Amino acid sequence: MDNGSFLPLIPLRGALLFPDTSGNFDIGREKSVVAAQEAFAAGGFILFASQKDDRNMDPAFSDLRETATIAKILSLSPSGNKALRVHAEGVRRVSLLQKDAPDGQNYLSAYFSEIEMTNSDEIGSMAYRKNLFLILDELSMYHNGVTREGLSMIRNASDETVVNSAATLLTIRDAYPILAETDIYRRYEFLTDALIYEMEVVKAEKKINIKVKHSLEKAQKDHILREQMRIISDELDDSGDREFQKKIALIDAPDEVKEKLTKDLQRLKKISAMSPEYSILTEYIEYSTELPWRKCSEEIHDLIYAKNILDRDHYGLTKVKERILEYIAVHNLTRSFRSPILCFIGPPGVGKTSIARSVAEATGRKFVRMSLGGISDEAEIRGHRKTYVAAMAGRILNGIKQVGVSNPVFLLDEIDKLTKNNRGDPASALLEVLDPEQNSTFRDNYL
Repeated sequence: MDNGSFLPLIPLRGALLFPDTSGNFDIGREKSVVAAQEAFAAGGFILFASQKDDRNMDPAFSDLRETATIAKILSLSPSGNKALRVHAEGVRRVSLLQKDAPDGQNYLSAYFSEIEMTNSDEIGSMAYRKNLFLILDELSMYHNGVTREGLSMIRNASDETVVNSAATLLTIRDAYPILAETDIYRRYEFLTDALIYEMEVVKAEKKINIKVKHSLEKAQKDHILREQMRIISDELDDSGDREFQKKIALIDAPDEVKEKLTKDLQRLKKISAMSPEYSILTEYIEYSTELPWRKCSEEIHDLIYAKNILDRDHYGLTKVKERILEYIAVHNLTRSFRSPILCFIGPPGVGKTSIARSVAEATGRKFVRMSLGGISDEAEIRGHRKTYVAAMAGRILNGIKQVGVSNPVFLLDEIDKLTKNNRGDPASALLEVLDPEQNSTFRDNYL
């Protein structure tokens, strides 16, 4: 296979294959299964390339990392539900070149070019190589993936083989830069730094396991899991869930809201993932950070525009449209934060819902329709307290979250068809929502 050759390709999620190493890969995506079968039938050579985003279930060529590995498929075996287990051995590294798939081809394939290796510092590479084996010798005392027999097999191998074999101990985040690097000296440098960090992590884990083992006789399983998480946090200086921290930092919410969410995040770190409270708290933080706290639609303050919209969408209804324009005019003049609440009464089909939608368009706001017909539980309005199983926010909050702004036009439809039972009276709960004197302090029980 020369430069410009072309082979079937399998995208890997969360995995890499280095030359001079072998591995088993379970593949279930239809394109990957077909590519493996085609390659195996044609001699076994195939390209393995890792995805940039492991969540992508149908990656295109642009979703793959540029450096890939040519591998030889040694065996294929069924792995259940139309999936295959591929046992393959890495042959050499290549750079992928984009290619349009031939007509009728239903799997990924690519051209590739050879990677030319350099060595910018041969003496430095020799020093790194000696130091690398010292690190691997020490790591063999802590890491099950490093054995004396394995070290003796690669001790006299080429620099390329030594680096490839040792890089399999790393995560894909640390291993890919080594796979893509073309300079031997730099590859040794990357690998040494990553293995030193890996050894510190393994030592800390061993220390944690010893501490946890000593506490086995004094605590139940739930306590042990929490204790282990606390020790991990102390030893590795874990800053908690970074994704949630980033979301909390980015939301434009009042300081007390951010402070509350930060405290909940600190609690989350100390709770076992097996605890029911863990999932409740996770959903609560995620929901709270997705609300549009201070995000508002830019309002339109143009009475002529509003009148044209109302006339365009509805013939007649003169008194209704005049009354609406009066409200909009007063609101434009006062610029009050207290928005008017209007009640439309009439038989079905006269245009109550559609005129509310026109009001939203005329004022430049988003529109939320909430049908209240048949609702008998006041928690639908006020939300459930999050201590309950399957708790969720009320419809008011969900409507705001759905449209993504905090100032939509809200239509409470079929308000006369509310019912009440032993779970409460939702009509009474609506009093707080519809009273301008108190709705600014409305609180959803879930939030």
